[in-house]
Amino acid sequence: MKTRLKKASYFLYLLLAAVFLLEICFRFQLVDFYANEWELLNTDRKAGKTKVLVGGDSFSATQNSYVAQLRQLHPTWVIANAAVPGTGPVEAGILLPQRIQSEQPDLFIYQLYVGNDLLDIDHPVNWKELGWARNVYWSMTDYVRSMGFVNYRLGQFRRSFYDDAPTEGNPQLTNTFSPEKYYKRAQLLFQAEPQLIDNSALLQNGREISFQTVQSEVEDLIECLPENTPVIILVIPHCAQVNEQYQQNMTALGAKINNSTDLLQVHYPFVEELEKKFAEQPLIHIANPLATLRKADWEQGAVYYANDPHLSPLGQEIIATFLSRKLNVILDGKIPLAGTKN
Repeated sequence: MKTRLKKASYFLYLLLAAVFLLEICFRFQLVDFYANEWELLNTDRKAGKTKVLVGGDSFSATQNSYVAQLRQLHPTWVIANAAVPGTGPVEAGILLPQRIQSEQPDLFIYQLYVGNDLLDIDHPVNWKELGWARNVYWSMTDYVRSMGFVNYRLGQFRRSFYDDAPTEGNPQLTNTFSPEKYYKRAQLLFQAEPQLIDNSALLQNGREISFQTVQSEVEDLIECLPENTPVIILVIPHCAQVNEQYQQNMTALGAKINNSTDLLQVHYPFVEELEKKFAEQPLIHIANPLATLRKADWEQGAVYYANDPHLSPLGQEIIATFLSRKLNVILDGKIPLAGTKN
């Protein structure tokens, strides 16, 4: 019995040492953990005078995102995509400084997402609704940031052997909303924090504290940039902010929306607080595409997938056009003040 306990203790010590070493390597980026993603998203980069660097999460980190469309709209620019799926502002603060250092951009775009960026700062623990493994994992990832990378890689490894989302079941390929077909992680988030959408967009019930960390991380990123570099902070809204139909869909998934009218306001606390934060810095512009997305959804079609929280191809196109106009103004030396309304 003592021998078994001793072996178990050794194993535990080795595991803790391995986690500690991985975390140190991740925090200081001693290894380029997302080199594959960087290469995949920047395979056909060309030389050019104007260099733009983009950071963000899965809304930006696909080969057919608004970033790819910006490249088509501005073929003489070098637009490098440093976005990484499954990451938030804390991870961006770890990963992006080395990209900034190597690229030395003329302009920096950083994409935030109202839907889960605050949750990634402080994951909810809900022992009543979630299993112990999920609660333990989320509790640990708030402190051990390399665990998110490990989970991401394990997911890729698993899908290489077993794809449990075949083409016919891909939520991005279904056009009719269905709780049974909707992206499962989104429903999991509502189980953990039913008022997540209200809390995030309106900065309430403790999420205003999480938001302070977001602001701090973004500020630290900006300080890494070359002097006098213009910055666009692009805020992607949650689909429930676009119209009442999306709100009804989220309610069907388990979300509790108690402030429907406030949630539909074009200028809402998440954006307003960013505008206040950087109002005295004319090189920093807060880009709020909510009104543009709402108009497009009404006139042209769905800007978000029916069963996935991400932007549809139309939504990505709208964001690209929206940003392109702002980029032209900024790079012409006519950047508006950060607090200017969109």
